[in-house]
Amino acid sequence: MKNIVFINGSPKIGEPSTSRHLIDIASNHFNDANRIIIDVQKSMVNHSSQKDFEVIMNSDAVIISSPLYMFGLPGMLIRYLEDLYTFCMQSGIPERGPRVYAIVNSGYPEPEVNLEAVRVIQSFCRHINAQFRFGVLVGGGPLLLSMENSSATKKPLNSLKEAFSAISEDIGRDVLQNIDNFIIPISFPRRLYLFMGGRTWLPMAKKNGLKKADLYRKPYQA
Repeated sequence: MKNIVFINGSPKIGEPSTSRHLIDIASNHFNDANRIIIDVQKSMVNHSSQKDFEVIMNSDAVIISSPLYMFGLPGMLIRYLEDLYTFCMQSGIPERGPRVYAIVNSGYPEPEVNLEAVRVIQSFCRHINAQFRFGVLVGGGPLLLSMENSSATKKPLNSLKEAFSAISEDIGRDVLQNIDNFIIPISFPRRLYLFMGGRTWLPMAKKNGLKKADLYRKPYQA
C-alpha cells in the first residue's frame, strides 16, 4: 500500500479553502492508499512540523495543494518548505525522495499564471532529491467552491478528475513517463467573472471599515 501525503498550503483560518477542497476531490482517487493530510498552518501552530517532516520524507508521494498569492506561493508555505529543507540537511538528504505533484489554484481565470509557483516547488524538489513529476494549474479556483454544482464548473471538474487519475496512475508506475502539466481553465465568461470578482471586494472593504474609494487609493505613489 502506497503512503500518500497531501499538503494543504492555504493560510486561511476558519473559512472554506479551495486548496483543501481540491485535496478532498483528489483523495477520492487514492482509496487503495494510506492517505495523510497535513495542514501547514496547523502543523506550524501546533509545533508538529518535525514529526510531519518525517512523515513527508518517508512517503511514496507528496501532493502539494496551494493558492496563488501575488503570483507566487503563500509566505507561510515557503517558510514551511524552507524548514523542511533544513530538516533534510540535518537528518540527511535521501538518495531518492518521494514523488511530488503540485496543485496550484488562483483567482485569475487564466491558469497559466500559476506556472511560476509550480516551478518554485519543482526547484525545491531538486534540493532534497525529491522527484517532481508535474503540476495541475487551476484557473478561477474560487468558482469551484461557490458554484460547484453548476454547468460552469462541470468541464473543469471533469478535467481535474483526469489530472488526479493521472497522478494516481503515475504513482503506481515503476517506470516513469514524461507527463506535461495539466492546464485547467474555468468555463465562464471572462468579463463576467472579473466583474463578479471585483464586487466581492466591496463587502470585504466594508467589513474592515473601508469605503469603496479607499480601494482606489495609491499610498505608494510618488
